[in-house]
Amino acid sequence: MEFDVKEYNSVVLGALLHDVGKFTEKQIEVKKKGLKHPYYSECFISEHIDGLLKDKGWVDLKKVKLFAKRHHEYKSAWEAEYLIQEISDDHNRMLAYIVGHADSASSRERSDRRFDELFLKREARRFPLDSIFAEISLREKDFYEKDCYYYHDNISVISPETAFPLKKDGRKDKPLLKLDEYKTHYANFIREVDSIKPEDSFEKFYISLLSLLEKYCWCVPSATNEKLSDISLYDHLKTTSAIAACLYQYHHLEKKFDENSIKKAGSYKLLLLGGDLAGIQNYIYQLKGTTKLAKRLRARSFYITILVEAIIHWLLEKFSLPVSCCLTNGGGKFLLLLPDTEYVKKKLVDVSKEITEKLYKKFFGEVTLNLTWQEEKEEEIKDNLLTEYGFKIYDFFKHAEKTQDQLEIEKYRKFKRFLCPSSKWDTESFYIDKEIWEKYGERKKVCQICGKFPAEFSETKGESRIEVCDKCKLDGDIGKILPHTGLISFGKSEINCDETVNFNIFDDRFVTLWKSNEWRKWNGHFYMVKILPSGIKADGQLLAGSSHAFLANHIPIFKDQTELISFQKEYGTWLDKEDKEVNIKDPYSFTALAALAMDTDRKKGSPLIGVLKADIDRLGLIFGRGFKGIGVKKKRRIEIDGRIVQLDRVTPSRYLTMSRMIELFLSGWIHHRLSTNSHNLPVQKDYRKIYTVYSGGDDLLLVGPWETIIYFARELYNKFREFTCNNEDITLSAGIAVVKPKIPVNEWARFVNGLLERSKKDRDRLTLFDTTIKWEELNGLIDFMELLDKNMGRTGEGAKKERKPLVTMGFLYRLLRYNQLYRKAIEEKDVKSLIYYSQLSYDIRRNIIGKHLEGMEKGRRDKAIDEFMEHNNLYRKLIQLLGFQDGIENRLMGNLRIPVIWTIYKNRGGD
Repeated sequence: MEFDVKEYNSVVLGALLHDVGKFTEKQIEVKKKGLKHPYYSECFISEHIDGLLKDKGWVDLKKVKLFAKRHHEYKSAWEAEYLIQEISDDHNRMLAYIVGHADSASSRERSDRRFDELFLKREARRFPLDSIFAEISLREKDFYEKDCYYYHDNISVISPETAFPLKKDGRKDKPLLKLDEYKTHYANFIREVDSIKPEDSFEKFYISLLSLLEKYCWCVPSATNEKLSDISLYDHLKTTSAIAACLYQYHHLEKKFDENSIKKAGSYKLLLLGGDLAGIQNYIYQLKGTTKLAKRLRARSFYITILVEAIIHWLLEKFSLPVSCCLTNGGGKFLLLLPDTEYVKKKLVDVSKEITEKLYKKFFGEVTLNLTWQEEKEEEIKDNLLTEYGFKIYDFFKHAEKTQDQLEIEKYRKFKRFLCPSSKWDTESFYIDKEIWEKYGERKKVCQICGKFPAEFSETKGESRIEVCDKCKLDGDIGKILPHTGLISFGKSEINCDETVNFNIFDDRFVTLWKSNEWRKWNGHFYMVKILPSGIKADGQLLAGSSHAFLANHIPIFKDQTELISFQKEYGTWLDKEDKEVNIKDPYSFTALAALAMDTDRKKGSPLIGVLKADIDRLGLIFGRGFKGIGVKKKRRIEIDGRIVQLDRVTPSRYLTMSRMIELFLSGWIHHRLSTNSHNLPVQKDYRKIYTVYSGGDDLLLVGPWETIIYFARELYNKFREFTCNNEDITLSAGIAVVKPKIPVNEWARFVNGLLERSKKDRDRLTLFDTTIKWEELNGLIDFMELLDKNMGRTGEGAKKERKPLVTMGFLYRLLRYNQLYRKAIEEKDVKSLIYYSQLSYDIRRNIIGKHLEGMEKGRRDKAIDEFMEHNNLYRKLIQLLGFQDGIENRLMGNLRIPVIWTIYKNRGGD
């Protein structure tokens, strides 16, 4: 049987829109009796999709509407007009079962239980979406015991600002979303759908429609008749479409295209393909020179992100699957859903070898793609237990976890399919490509920036020129345009257009970065266009293939002549010659960022950069175990129409929802916060001067003025906790390295990695200035630092101006020595080191109280001492260093390096 592309597209589109009527009916004030969401799904297609696609020939619109209206099977819940089995045409009924089974697989979490009668009323349709993070638990705790977190009193489009949940005590107090706001929201959705301009392919139309569904349906619950409505309509529609695509291909490839085979229980029809781009950190960090380092570093990280995206597109095209089959993508890792057939698995071996060879030759073995596929296998069906949909995708999280575990093993078998394809080494594959070798031979030079690849170009560095490879040259080109990029296009041909950077990924895969609306003239050259929120605004019709995207690519730049002149005048003392030769729109160098840490009024400070690396704790465990106890301790079995059906909350839709929301925070919120004006805050808290190296997946790396980085780390943690409902099982660990701006990238990368590992040892920690603390302790340490700084190099609290400052550099360095003695006493059980206690006590009396009393008449001293000890904040804080908790331990004394070193760095130099 020949593969029917039109029919396949119809199934994929019908599955994508099968429940869109749930969105439609939520904005209807008075619904006609007997009309349910499948009816409204059919109406949506008739009113808004027919006109766009009727002349294209890509789909059979009658079938699309049929699948949308008839995708249910249970007679006890649905009228005949909505039932699959009532379709008279055998072939169409068979196809409808594919969509129906895909729908059931995606929504496996739904039960027959209701919250109370309130949920049976019409108004229940407008309940807001629950946050998926509130229910996560790695302990034996039922989610009903927890507070309720939901999204918005007002419905909105997806954005980093609106993705923070609100809290309500108790689950009956969730407000209903206002009807007028729902109507407006839906009207905006319809306006954008109607504006899509279908052009040269169904795939491009599908991309744009899927993007609009995410934009508007990300916070619309897929079901509101549950105690927990935490899966968005978008995620449900996306997974249903992906599953339907794989099921159609499975039955076609296996030549089992009949109703009985489609309905057959116990068949294994899906597999997961996991991908992991290995060698990323080595490739990003191994930059030898310092020329335009900040710009090159971000460009290289961006290139890796785009490389993974292009590989995913390439893989999906190889198997003729829609973009919805990419379930997750972040941090160099991805999960794809494929049909489980022998043909697909054999092809995967060939595809894996092919992509490995491409990357091996392109990156000389430094970067490679590990692929592994985990089939959807489960236990034997027992006790008359039937899968409702005929294939086994329940316990999806377990299979995803196995795939991720296998990827960890694959890290130790890189290039296996290329270098050792048949249990024997292919010695020819070890040789460098002849064409590349000839480049070495001709020029006899290696790139002066990365020191690895053959130098093919020359670049100006001050008054001299340096030899660079094609990759480092591209880094420079990307770094120059990236801060101004509003749109990224993916195509299969080269583009020559001003104000763009166009580069080849591999084969016929090209990426173009745009900073103007010229892209519209070239739309026929692209198969996908990603519009960034801070960039080009789409006007008029939405061209097919367009989609919104969030990308953490903030880079601090000199936005205008005023800023450039002001910066060079104020910070010129701490700049290199190269930093003084910058232009408008150029990025800040690391040296320039370090200069911002200086107090120019007092001419004090330390020109250093801070490097923040943060990582979500136990994310793999959260995905694998976090949903196990949601609502029910075990999988529930219910009877519907005489069939026993197993319910499970660990579904693909829930997996996608959580993965997508985490990526929204790391890619969306991070970029939004760093690019937002800080409203005349001091330079130390101007987060626009923080540089994003990367942020996505489960971690991030940021660079900026060292003090700014510390303040931002505090806000990052607080906002992450808010974003994840303050769930005690979802935490963040981080390390901050404070280093000189000229230190090689690989050195500070290795340093900050070590600090992060120290934090992750006990989790939910920050390591800074060689001290690991709980995040909750940071505020107190910042307050202590500000007290020390306030009394440093100036008059103390309550003292006359002519008196000496209470805190000196000498006193700070003695505090560090006391801290060392304290640590030795605690960690090494060294009794002699406890002498710090008496020395510190004496130091406070002599050098803090004593200085306050200098020049004071003896008769006034006793009263002055009492007042000082009672009211002076610095003294009261210092005296806490002499207290004990839990034996001889003192948390403030143990963490003393942070406020003390911070104060020292702020006050170095000066007159």
